[in-house]
Amino acid sequence: MTLMFFSDIVGYSQMVAKDESHALNLLDEHDIVLKKHIRDNQGSIIKHIGDAIFAQFKNPQSLANASLGIQKELKIRNETLPDNDKIVIRIGLHQGDVIEKDGDLFGNEVNLCSRIESVSVPGGIACSNSFYADIDDTLSRPYGFVKLKNIPKPQKIHRIYIDELEYNSDSPEDLLSLLKSRNVDIVETDDIVLDYKTIAFLYPQNLGEKDQEFFCFEFLKQLIDDSNKVDLIRSPSINEIIKFNDHKDDLNQISRDVAVENIAELSILSVGENFKANISVKSMNTDSIIYENSFDADISDIRSVSGEIIVNIASVFEVDVSDSLRKIFKQKVEIDNKAYKLFLEGKFLSDKMTDADSLKNSKEKLVKAIDIDDEFPQAYASLGITYSLLGEYEDAEENLEDAIEYAEDLEDIEVLAFVYNYAGIFYKKIKNIKKSIKYFEKAIKFQKKIGDTHELANYYHNMANCYGMEGNADQMLNLIQRSQKTYLDLDDISRLGNSYAEMGNVFKTMNQLDESISMFEKAKPIFLSEEMYFKYNQVLIIQSDVFIDQSEFDNANKNLKEAEKHTGKFDNPMMNGRISFSFAKVMYGKGALSDASDYIDESIEIFQDLNNKSQLASLYIFKAKILIDRKKFKRVEKCLDKAKKYMRRLNDSGLESNLQITEQNYIENK
Repeated sequence: MTLMFFSDIVGYSQMVAKDESHALNLLDEHDIVLKKHIRDNQGSIIKHIGDAIFAQFKNPQSLANASLGIQKELKIRNETLPDNDKIVIRIGLHQGDVIEKDGDLFGNEVNLCSRIESVSVPGGIACSNSFYADIDDTLSRPYGFVKLKNIPKPQKIHRIYIDELEYNSDSPEDLLSLLKSRNVDIVETDDIVLDYKTIAFLYPQNLGEKDQEFFCFEFLKQLIDDSNKVDLIRSPSINEIIKFNDHKDDLNQISRDVAVENIAELSILSVGENFKANISVKSMNTDSIIYENSFDADISDIRSVSGEIIVNIASVFEVDVSDSLRKIFKQKVEIDNKAYKLFLEGKFLSDKMTDADSLKNSKEKLVKAIDIDDEFPQAYASLGITYSLLGEYEDAEENLEDAIEYAEDLEDIEVLAFVYNYAGIFYKKIKNIKKSIKYFEKAIKFQKKIGDTHELANYYHNMANCYGMEGNADQMLNLIQRSQKTYLDLDDISRLGNSYAEMGNVFKTMNQLDESISMFEKAKPIFLSEEMYFKYNQVLIIQSDVFIDQSEFDNANKNLKEAEKHTGKFDNPMMNGRISFSFAKVMYGKGALSDASDYIDESIEIFQDLNNKSQLASLYIFKAKILIDRKKFKRVEKCLDKAKKYMRRLNDSGLESNLQITEQNYIENK
């Protein structure tokens, strides 16, 4: 049995983002403290993983003593220091059988120890029941049985306290409350609900030209989506996998980070309308290759190739794939190869929106796809969403109607689910709630037949928002709870965060602002812990708007300053524009009208580059509002005229109402 120790610094990535030099100095000091206690207790460090340390020990009590010594020293050190100089770590302890190779340890028990560390409280020590049974009497409290990510059997976890003072200051109720606030999933028993297999599909190596990167992304997404259609296979989301793009060579570390027993490495060569895909699956428990294959196919065969890979891997895992799912996997796409490739590229550009030209280029690709095949429902649906993102709602609706017509003629349940879901998303955006619910219901009907529980939960999640916008809180909460149960069952923490964020949006729409803030507060720590900074920023911005509605301008300003810190992690001009717009509202609320004008002009410039008519209309209405308060009446009419120009084809009742109020205000004040 190997005795294992995992630790990491709480909030280290944020420390680096704030002041990298200072963070590195703290890391050096951290390493000195941990190395000393590990060495003094006859432990050895297996490896440093950024701010984390993975170590092994010779006996249980030495491991416990080292952990207690580390936390005691850091506690004393931190007591006299300001927050930005504190070093707060989490520690996880476990023992089990592992595989040793090239100075590293790996296997399911290593993954388990890593997961135990992730549920330790800041400044605390968490350990498995098997480890706890082998140490001397110590101050501790049980968590209960904890469902750890991608670990089928719930584990009995204990918190070990460093001294009597810490123990007495933390009642059982306090501990459970803290664990709940950190999204630790405590269950009643250690019964295995589903004995599933876990596999991570790594981002494919692109063997072709750089401009074929989109195909690597879409192929990976297809594989992950298809694997999650099989009841007893779990795969980390594409957002989790992308984080490992820069260090895909350390498979042991990836296995620990995402807690999977198997890892699939991929390479893809896409040339013209054809591609070659290579896949190799390695068992991290046995350090052996359990599946290898290569495929040469047309671009439009991406779905059948992905399906064949998943069926083959399921066979190796001895996991059953239903006949109905096999039929879906084998279904051929009767679309021109060139058109299908253009569709994939256009959809990728719209989904990712990496720069100001993404939506323009997406539109061009999708239009070309439709020119080649004018009965291509997915291309029409994706073009509809692209037009929607551009604020061109009339064209969006026209393309989505065409998508529905051609999808219904095709009678392919996956295509129908895809198109109906997109239609539901669009009509939700333009606040045609009746139509949105109708299409979400149709999408759900077909998704149930497909059996993709992930996507079904997403559809429930989408439709819940509609009921919230209608003011039907009971139906909204019912659907949200369904989706959240699925995310918890599937260990999909990132989507659980999305669900909390969606509830925050819904409560905002219903004008239940306190509930909205509460939901956003639940979403933020999840997005931070999963390093989903884009989603984290989105929540910060929307929550800041709620604070503005409550005249809590300091809280709104704090959120926006936090969002600004993370914008360097991704190039997304739309987000920058939204931050500037929200800053303008904060300055306006504080009476700083000149600053508000500056932020509005900054936001207008960004959205003009994006040609986003809806945002531009809102911005010019708000600019007119500022100018009225500043008594600069000559410029007000020009702003209102620009707003009207951008609103011509939008059919947005909210904008219309806002414009009328501003015009009336102008008439009364000039």
